[in-house]
Amino acid sequence: LVNYADRRTEHIQLLPVNQNDAISVTHQTGDHIAIWPVAPTELVNQLANRLKLNLADEFAVELSKKRASVWAEHALCDVLTALSMYFDITGPPTRAALHEYVKYSSDPRDKMSLKKLSSTDYDIIQDQRLNVVDVLMKHPSCNPPFDIFCELTPQQHPRYYSISSRAGAPLELTVGCLQYKIDSQQHFGLCSNFLAGVKKSPPPPGNQGSSTRVWAALQESQFRLPQDHSRPIIMICNGTGIAPFRAFIQDRAHQAQSGSSVGSCLLYFGCRNKQELLHADELLRYQKAGVAELNIAYSREPGVPKTYVYELLSQQKEKLSALINGGKAIVYICGAANTMAKDVMVTLAGVLRPGVKHTDGSAMEVMDGLITNGQAFLDVWG
Repeated sequence: LVNYADRRTEHIQLLPVNQNDAISVTHQTGDHIAIWPVAPTELVNQLANRLKLNLADEFAVELSKKRASVWAEHALCDVLTALSMYFDITGPPTRAALHEYVKYSSDPRDKMSLKKLSSTDYDIIQDQRLNVVDVLMKHPSCNPPFDIFCELTPQQHPRYYSISSRAGAPLELTVGCLQYKIDSQQHFGLCSNFLAGVKKSPPPPGNQGSSTRVWAALQESQFRLPQDHSRPIIMICNGTGIAPFRAFIQDRAHQAQSGSSVGSCLLYFGCRNKQELLHADELLRYQKAGVAELNIAYSREPGVPKTYVYELLSQQKEKLSALINGGKAIVYICGAANTMAKDVMVTLAGVLRPGVKHTDGSAMEVMDGLITNGQAFLDVWG
């Protein structure tokens, strides 16, 4: 969908491994999916070599109450699977782990460095996005036994994505692949780049691309279309926040084709430029068919005034007020909590209650009232 040097967005379709299992992965419009990422092969091999591990070796798993999660009690697991899927070797080591690593270091310089990293210099770990492999490579005399390494390394957790296709259609995702530089060092988001690399050859930078399977589980969401298809909906987002709203619009189009009376379907979508208008052709088709009304805010489109999505709401305040107060439209917001979503909620509060001030908390009271009454739903992160 988008492919720049510093970022890209992928449209991904997931299919059941066995078509006979398709019924077990049937999603509802608005659902999320939990994805368990796989660490890059290069990083796994580097760690195994550093700790002198045989990736084919198996070991038994004994769970403590604190560690119970994806592991099966007393199950056998090989080192490759453990490092690839069960332990988060791409994330930062904890302060406690760094402190324990001091015990397993023979060089006084490594001991001193690890002590500082576990306390006063921990900001270095965070600022440089160092993972456990980076730390071990920088401290060659540190050689924790594998069982100690397992105890000290956080378990891998799933990442959650909004499904961007309607119920009854193949399961699709709209994924922003995180990639950034720190001091000329390229860094990649684990799960997004893993997904982008599945079954691709050659894979994009930052992932192994060797897996043909994705371990996932459906997650129900509170993001649901009203059962009354004639009820208006207002969808507000930016970037990959379009994902659930693509599904919503597909669902409304399907209902209309089935003969149902479908209410107004308004999309307010913020993006940098026309190249970043995700699923543009599809959205424009739905607008032409009268299924949805598109309102696009471009913040960096040449020749177009810089506009943010919350500013579109102010420009159409009379229309929105009538739809929400009089037409009982339902508002859906999807995006970053501390930026886009916050600005949108403050603006909406002002639209619905002119003169409201965000500094005294009254703006949030307006939004809380909508949420309590089932007239507003949020799917935000960060």
